[in-house]
Amino acid sequence: MADPNVLYLAHYTVTVRDIRVAEAFYEHVIGADVIRRAWNPDEPDPSGTPEERTKQIAARDGMGRRFSQFQIGTVVFDCFEEPTGWWPDRRSLFQHPHYAFEVKSLEEACSKLDKHNIPYGWSTFAGPGVGVYFSDPDGNHLEYIISRGYPKDGIKLGDPDWRQLQYDFDPKTLQATRVQM
Repeated sequence: MADPNVLYLAHYTVTVRDIRVAEAFYEHVIGADVIRRAWNPDEPDPSGTPEERTKQIAARDGMGRRFSQFQIGTVVFDCFEEPTGWWPDRRSLFQHPHYAFEVKSLEEACSKLDKHNIPYGWSTFAGPGVGVYFSDPDGNHLEYIISRGYPKDGIKLGDPDWRQLQYDFDPKTLQATRVQM
């Protein structure tokens, strides 16, 4: 039974390696608005190895970690920079945890991904939905989905071939360069 004290999911957090790359991707490719930052874009990136950065963050009781908060529609989410990496693994071929964005047109969503050279794969599972799977620059799996009413004819059942969907993203050009696995 649902707890009546819990109203709704307020936000979720995506773990990223480089907040500048994540912000460029989510703002310019996904179309989210940056609504808050816990870092100054005019300051240079923190120095030190990932391990040194982790020690600095720990010494400050977790403070000092850079994050940006975004909003797209009514959904709010954060990207937190984790200097030593994250789960799931960036180049994992078999992870399925993902974040899905309902869209009006999969073709329009794919056109935007094409504009930035972001690779993607069409897929469907049991149930009425059809989705387009892709990753953010840190390997977090994302999906554009139409939950009902999209024809499934000729669309692969199951995960896309993640080996074909790997890329590196340049936040200056807003373009992806495919990585061969």
